[in-house]
Amino acid sequence: MAASGRKQTAAVVVLYRPDSSVLDNVASYLDQVDRVYAVDNSEEPDAEFEARLHSLGQVTGLALGANLGIARALNEGARAALADGYSRLLTMDQDSTATPMLVQELGACLDTDPRIALVSPVHHQVGMFIPKCEPGCRDVLTAMTSGNLVRLQAWRAVGGFMEELFIDSVDDEFCLRLQQAGFRVVESGGTLLHHRLGKMRRHRFPWPCWTFNHSALRRYYITRNRLVVGTRYRSAYPHYWRMLLVYMAKDVAKILLYEEEKVQKITMMLRGVRDFMRGVLGPCPGA
Repeated sequence: MAASGRKQTAAVVVLYRPDSSVLDNVASYLDQVDRVYAVDNSEEPDAEFEARLHSLGQVTGLALGANLGIARALNEGARAALADGYSRLLTMDQDSTATPMLVQELGACLDTDPRIALVSPVHHQVGMFIPKCEPGCRDVLTAMTSGNLVRLQAWRAVGGFMEELFIDSVDDEFCLRLQQAGFRVVESGGTLLHHRLGKMRRHRFPWPCWTFNHSALRRYYITRNRLVVGTRYRSAYPHYWRMLLVYMAKDVAKILLYEEEKVQKITMMLRGVRDFMRGVLGPCPGA
């Protein structure tokens, strides 16, 4: 049934081996949209979880039967939303919780200019300090996937999310490609999203910082895809490329100083560099 009336927004949430906490996260935005497309990347979906999820109402499950990557899952949700007549899509991670007025506030920014393709909230990493929210809609270069309100016409115009990346940097690449196509990417500075990213730990000595303690496999994707996206947009956004180089240097330092499995993680980062140079994309070979 086509979307009409007060709401014209669907949501997509990407699932991978979800636990019961995901139900509460989905419930936090369920009444803010017309429909939620739950795209499951799990190799073997949990039938009990699926039943509990569908019992929430207005949830459509899309089981992919294998881990095909976050970009593929997002595109599947977007295609389903377009087919059902929706014009806007809220993209959510399974570990994100929406604030009560999230969609309304994002939509207010989206409505200010038809060139705006994506509106992002301010991300609060649970366990860290709550960032200062300053109301207003301001242009940003990139935005994390979770909590974004995407204009589906723009998603279709640029060809959707880049599935070859599989996971990591999918959000950055999409934002940069939108802007190269003449669209705007905006942050709603007064809108907060609660997000859980990795196994966060705080360190004070010898370098005060936070670490996310990603697995060695994630380090492979992060490294490879940063290089892929950074070099692809280096001419148009040289400051973005420089920023990525700084991030990668800091990641190495944090791993060596604070994280476990140092050898495995550095080895997989080097493998990511090698595969970038060889033009290897998609799932990590042999993983």
